[in-house]
Amino acid sequence: MQTKLARVVIAFSLLAFLIAPTRTYAASTAQIPVKIAVALEVGGLGDNSFNDAVVTALRAAQQKYKISDSYIRVVPTDGTPADRFSRLKFLAKAGYGLIIAIGADYAPAIKRATIEFPDVQYALVNSSTVASMNVSCLVFAEAEAAFIAGVVAATSSTSGKVAYVSDTSESQLRLYNSFKLGVAFGNKKVRTTLVSFTDSAIDLNNAIANGVDLIYSTRLIDGEVLNLVAKANLKKRKVWLIAQSPDQYYAKLPTAKKEILVTLDKRIDHAITDVITLALTGGSILGFVDETTSIYGKVYNFSNSGLNLSYLNPVTAATKTTVSRAIAQIKSGKVSTIG
Repeated sequence: MQTKLARVVIAFSLLAFLIAPTRTYAASTAQIPVKIAVALEVGGLGDNSFNDAVVTALRAAQQKYKISDSYIRVVPTDGTPADRFSRLKFLAKAGYGLIIAIGADYAPAIKRATIEFPDVQYALVNSSTVASMNVSCLVFAEAEAAFIAGVVAATSSTSGKVAYVSDTSESQLRLYNSFKLGVAFGNKKVRTTLVSFTDSAIDLNNAIANGVDLIYSTRLIDGEVLNLVAKANLKKRKVWLIAQSPDQYYAKLPTAKKEILVTLDKRIDHAITDVITLALTGGSILGFVDETTSIYGKVYNFSNSGLNLSYLNPVTAATKTTVSRAIAQIKSGKVSTIG
C-alpha cells in the first residue's frame, strides 16, 4: 500500500511539473476505448436546462470522435441520496471510465464512489464541492456573469433603476455585489435594488411599480420572474429581463424572447468536450478550481470562452461598446468582479 502510494505521489509530482502551463493531463495522444456515462439531475431529459445541455454536448462529442453507442449511457435519478449513489455504483461496476454527474446534489454520492471505485474518472458539472484527484469540477465564473449583467442593465435602463433578483441562498445573494460593480462600471448614476424572491412576488412587483426597468434574475426555481415581467409589459412601459442559460429553463424559449434582453450563457459544450477529449487519451483535468481546498477541475470564464453573452433583442451601440470594454478588462485583470 505504501509503495503504491509513493508511486502515485511521485507520478503526480512529475506530472504537475510537466503540465503546469496547461494544467491538464493526457497519458498519450492515441485515442483509447473508454465508456462514458452521464448521471442526470432530477427532471431528466427535456428539462431545457443542464440535463439537455450536457447530453447535447455528449452526443456532439460522440459524433466528433465516432464513439459507439455501446460506449455511451445516460441514466436518470429520483433525486434521493441512495438512488444517486446506486446509479454511480452501477455505472462504475459496468466499466464506465468517465462518469459525468450533473449538479451539486451528486457531491456526497461522488465522494463515496471515489473511495469504492478510485480508478474511475468523475466530472461534476456546475459544482466545486468534491476534493479528489479523480474528480474534475466543471464550474463557471458566475461573478463575471453577474458583473456583465450589471453593465448591460446600467447601460440599457431608461429609468436609471435596475434590480437584482435572487432566492435567499448565500451563494446567490453574494453575486449581488458583483452585479453592483457591473452597474457602477456601466453608469454610476444608476440605482440598484436587491429583491429577495422566495414565495411572494410583492417586493418584485413593488420594484417594477417604482420604476425598475432592467432585472437580472438568478432565481432558478420556476419562471415566475419571467411571468411578472410579461405582465408588466402588458402596460405601456417596457421592462427587460436578463436571464441565465442553461440555469433557467425558459431562457432561450421562443415565447420568452420578447421579455429577455440578453442571456448570460454557460458554455456547457466546451466543458463536456474538454473532459471527454482528455478521457479518450487517458487523461483528466488537473487544474485547480480552489487550490486551498484541493478542488480540481476548471473554471470557465470569459477569458477561456467558457462564458458567453447572447443578445436576444437589440441594444444600443453604446451598450455593446461598454460591454466589450468590460469583458476586455475582465480578461486583462484590470477590473475585479468580486465585491
